[in-house]
Amino acid sequence: MNSQTKTFSIVLLLAILCSCKPSSVSEADSSSEQELFPEELTSFVAHGKNPLFTGTGGDSWDEVIRERGYILKENDGYHMWYTGYKEATNEGSMALGYATSPDGIVWTRYPGNPIFSENWVEDMMVVKHDSLYFMFAEGKGDIAHLMTSSDKVNWKDHGSLQIQAASGEPLTPGPYGTPTVFIEEGVWHLFNERNDDGIWVATSIDLKVW
Repeated sequence: MNSQTKTFSIVLLLAILCSCKPSSVSEADSSSEQELFPEELTSFVAHGKNPLFTGTGGDSWDEVIRERGYILKENDGYHMWYTGYKEATNEGSMALGYATSPDGIVWTRYPGNPIFSENWVEDMMVVKHDSLYFMFAEGKGDIAHLMTSSDKVNWKDHGSLQIQAASGEPLTPGPYGTPTVFIEEGVWHLFNERNDDGIWVATSIDLKVW
């Protein structure tokens, strides 16, 4: 994924998150744009102890960290999933790791890492719905797939997302990765890249057909 697409993805996700917050300012108000993008989401200062979490740099399965990880905040702290691999074997050794933090600054790797290595998992994001965790991630060839877990550690892979064109025809061959998903009123909304050309949108009510 090129840097322009990554930047667009971040801006789009911020817009989605901010649109979920009711605004006390009318559309006609000149300050409405500032309300949609509050300072806490647009003004950042680098932490003095960066980087906070890196690959081990040693002889381990997560010697190097690849692509986008994901952090989920819950009542008991922060939960992070990430992709690691050995530099010598690169794509042949990628696996999914898990780490936790009480404050988002100090992280502890899960002692049972890697938690999933059966299939390619990278560039993931996680949504909790009811009592289940849904992970949308890139698989091999940058094809998005779905995984589920009840405990954040043990994951079941449900295979590639079946995305259709607006006509109902299957997508033409090619990558569709970097998935970002949210659920609203029973409908799942998927944003994904397509051939690094831009952001595509699809919806589903059953997580089977998009």
